[in-house]
Amino acid sequence: MAVFREVTDHVEPVSMEEAFLDVRAARRRWGSPTRIGQWIRDTIADELNLPCSVGGAGTKVVAKMASRAAKPDGILMVPPTEVVSFCTHCR
Repeated sequence: MAVFREVTDHVEPVSMEEAFLDVRAARRRWGSPTRIGQWIRDTIADELNLPCSVGGAGTKVVAKMASRAAKPDGILMVPPTEVVSFCTHCR
């Protein structure tokens, strides 16, 4: 959670190792959501030697689906224009 809070104060823990982050305000400092997600993955790998899957989207539900699709150690961002096709594919 400390790594997540380096990016934003808007962290909603889901479990001991999972959280939703609202990075809208962090984009000015950190860059795109993809860049933020990659930094989180790299930092967790470097500091904790753990794999980290990151999913990003405009809603928590789609972000969670993207994170699952990115497992075991990937990153997947679902832009608003691709939500329908992504969610159809996940069925």
